[in-house]
Formats: sequence, structure tokens, C-alpha cells
Amino acid sequence: MTPMTGKLIQDLLEEKGLKHKDLAT
Repeated sequence: MTPMTGKLIQDLLEEKGLKHKDLAT
């Protein structure tokens, strides 16, 4: 896996995490 792909996946996971946090609150 290239660092670029890892970065994109991390960004997506962070976005989902933030969305989940918003829903939880």
C-alpha cells in the first residue's frame, strides 16, 4: 500500500469517525 493510499484511507476513516461522533452526540 502506498503512503498516498494510506493517507486517503486515514482521511476517510477520520471523516467517518467525526461523523459517528457527531451522531453519538
